Amino acid sequence: MPNKTKKVILLSAALIGFTSLVYEMYSLKVVFLYFAENTHAAAITLSAFLLGLALSSLVFAHFVKSKESRSIQVLVGMQIFIVLYAIGVLQHHEIIPLFIDSISNWNENAYVLNILKFLFVGIYLFIPAFCLGGAFPILNGLYQKNFTSRTQDTGFVYFVDTMGAVLGALISGFILIPFMGLANSLLIPVLANMLVIFFFLKKNIWRVALILIAGVFLFFSYYNYSQNSLISKDQPHINAPNVSIKSGSIYAPELGGHKIDKRRFGNVIFSKSSPFGAVTVGDNAWGMEGNRGLFINYRDMCNTLLTTAEFDIGETTVKNIPSLGNGDILNIGLGCGFTAHAVEKDPFVKTLTVVEVNPMVIEAAEKFFAEFNGDVTHSPKVTLLNQDGTHFIRQTDQIFDAIIIDVEEPGIIQSSPLFTQEYIQIMKEKLQEDGIFALWSVRSDQPEFTKILYNTLKSVFSYVKVQGVKGVLQLYASEHPLDNIEDQIMEAIHKNTTTEAINTLETRELEKYVDISKLFHFPLEHTDRFIRK
Repeated sequence: MPNKTKKVILLSAALIGFTSLVYEMYSLKVVFLYFAENTHAAAITLSAFLLGLALSSLVFAHFVKSKESRSIQVLVGMQIFIVLYAIGVLQHHEIIPLFIDSISNWNENAYVLNILKFLFVGIYLFIPAFCLGGAFPILNGLYQKNFTSRTQDTGFVYFVDTMGAVLGALISGFILIPFMGLANSLLIPVLANMLVIFFFLKKNIWRVALILIAGVFLFFSYYNYSQNSLISKDQPHINAPNVSIKSGSIYAPELGGHKIDKRRFGNVIFSKSSPFGAVTVGDNAWGMEGNRGLFINYRDMCNTLLTTAEFDIGETTVKNIPSLGNGDILNIGLGCGFTAHAVEKDPFVKTLTVVEVNPMVIEAAEKFFAEFNGDVTHSPKVTLLNQDGTHFIRQTDQIFDAIIIDVEEPGIIQSSPLFTQEYIQIMKEKLQEDGIFALWSVRSDQPEFTKILYNTLKSVFSYVKVQGVKGVLQLYASEHPLDNIEDQIMEAIHKNTTTEAINTLETRELEKYVDISKLFHFPLEHTDRFIRK
């Protein structure tokens, strides 16, 4: 081999180590989307990945003694496979809940379901690890054959590979996944694998073909990344070449390539892509003069002329805490900031922690809703955190007088855990003894939905009250009687359904009784990748 390939081998080792840990971090995040983030899920993820690496090293180690050309062919073949697997399988992690749903319909035995689910996840993670693990013995063999006969130099190749893995873990955890989102975070490791393939291709024609393939991949990755962007041409300071106005409708390829009734968004004044969909703000939304609305993709989050439910849940929660203790309130889900404002303006509230997962929602609330929410995000009482609410509630040591959940619907992937028994139990543990838990929810036309929500809270708290306000639900729960909160609808609900089902991370009972596409009047051809199918 030419001398210059010494650097190529070491760089390839670093790149493969890098991609291994990016895929691992990605896989860990994916597993925690669909399973409780606990030691069982972490153990399955790590063991499956490490087992793949270990067995691959064992299987492919004998190629070290093979002809050099054959070793290179095997190395290139593994990289090609992992690229195809990352694009075709890993990037489409929605196959996990589809599989879970299918086996749940096939077998209802809890033990069998858990075994099959974890086996599936193990295989899902094992395959890419198997393709990556075999690269180290091959690269190490090539290095020793061509540049050294000292076995201790294996340690240097291993060091380079491990340092690449360290960078992969740090970059994926702090940069790729937080800022590019899950699906798009695979762009970098896929390109890194392609670069390794490029290094070991001997014929220029194959290298040219690979460059063309990489170019096509980049083009479609950019297109998919911009799919969540919806911006009006009325705002020239925002660059959105793919959006135009046609016959009074917004034409947005990013949201499915079809015409959108402008009545939904009104006059768009802001829109940006986010890791969780296109965040859009429009004036005269839904055809109501003077109404400013906030949307994520087609999902209606809040409107300035329809604020009763948001203000009411904040005010009712604070007024029904027997003693405010330290006066510390937690609000998960910023939205337009109406709930936060209702809490913050109460003189007895000393601190309000607001946790919002979507950075573009924070930007929209600060720029376009400050006049409607009392500029709550800049209040000295308020600490605003751009974090995942599920992560925050698990990790915080703070104890609150009240916790208010005002997030998206239980069918939205990033929101659904907060409606489950497991997370409600965690939140109870973060409350003062006489604290109050409040939950905002959509209102399904099926009584089972409301009853399951009630059952879930009642399985954790001694007292639960349910109200229906302007087409949505407000649920209040505590260990003390909620005598000052009317229970407007549960008597009728009890008469219409006897279900005792509870919504958990495993069962996801609520999602069976709400049709989000119907709820938000999606166009027939529209699909939303953030809605669990």
